[in-house]
Amino acid sequence: MVQATLIVRVELLLSSIPTYHTHTLACRTSFRQIVAMASVLSLVASAALLVAAGSLDVGDSCLASSELLSPNKSQAKPLRLPTFQLLSSAFNRTKGEHPCRGLTLEAVRESASKALGQKQLYFDNLRALVPTDLTRVTFNRPTVKLSTTATNVLFFGDSIVREMYQRFDVLVDAKSTSCVYSKFSHAEHETVGIEKTRREIMKQHSMRPFDLAFVGGLGIHHLFRNNPCMQGVDVFGIHEKLSKGYFCMYREISASLGVPIVFVGMMPVDGMTVMMKPPKEDWADFSDFSIPVLWDSLEARVFAEGKYGPGVFHFRPSFLAARCPGIRCDGLHFDSDFRNLFGCRSVAAVWDLPLSSFLVKFFSGKLPAKRAGT
Repeated sequence: MVQATLIVRVELLLSSIPTYHTHTLACRTSFRQIVAMASVLSLVASAALLVAAGSLDVGDSCLASSELLSPNKSQAKPLRLPTFQLLSSAFNRTKGEHPCRGLTLEAVRESASKALGQKQLYFDNLRALVPTDLTRVTFNRPTVKLSTTATNVLFFGDSIVREMYQRFDVLVDAKSTSCVYSKFSHAEHETVGIEKTRREIMKQHSMRPFDLAFVGGLGIHHLFRNNPCMQGVDVFGIHEKLSKGYFCMYREISASLGVPIVFVGMMPVDGMTVMMKPPKEDWADFSDFSIPVLWDSLEARVFAEGKYGPGVFHFRPSFLAARCPGIRCDGLHFDSDFRNLFGCRSVAAVWDLPLSSFLVKFFSGKLPAKRAGT
């Protein structure tokens, strides 16, 4: 039975090579495909040994859908979870309080209908309809304070992860907790690749061991029309395989280091404010802005259905985007380069509530049954 199941898993691995390695790892050349096939065959041999030794579950989703296998259980380190406690908050989430309360899609649409495509007029209209601090003034002072046992936290990813890093830095005590941001060093129209991400995370840990890592970057960079990985392929099937590969890689890192890894999921794009004059200069280079919404739900399903271990978590910025529509100056960031221009304000503090709620919920000292949310 085990042998038959393993054969099925091997067939799944081999059948995934043409699309998975061609389209998700920066569209490798044919030579690199050969190298990839050799790597998969090597992993198949390793998998057979692990199954024989009883240390690998043949029903493991990582064996079926990724080139990465979890480390031998004997090599895994005990998971060490930092704890977070809420010291103070300007908003009571249990009572439904939220900085974006009162900001509705109806108000956003009415403001846009009278804006003549102009950012300045749009934000002026929005302030008149929703006269709160969120629309009238710069909203970036900390609204939450946290205490934590974490001494070093890594944020590695794109500009969305950078915003999270900037907010985390003001929510914790800088004297006892430090945080570091490292950006994805990829070309503008190129995917980063799973192996490159893994190497960079391990490099960061070797230089400065972290207690917790937030990692993300499957977002806007994957939407470029001239990205060869997006042409003539099933963009949803490719993203599903890519997400599984990243989750499996995070499981591998979490198990080998004994630290939790938080995957920062897809941030939907506010297409309306992206295109209002003055628009994001390269807005036409992107594929349909509705794709990230579907990718976000796909990532959530992949995470919910997979076996990625107790050390991998999923943070979904999409909930914040849905709760706070129409206030991202450039359609992407709550603290963008357009802040204080064209009637727009920085509203970076809207990150405080969902970020702190996530940390307190999943890192309270007890291992949670579920590890996804906002």
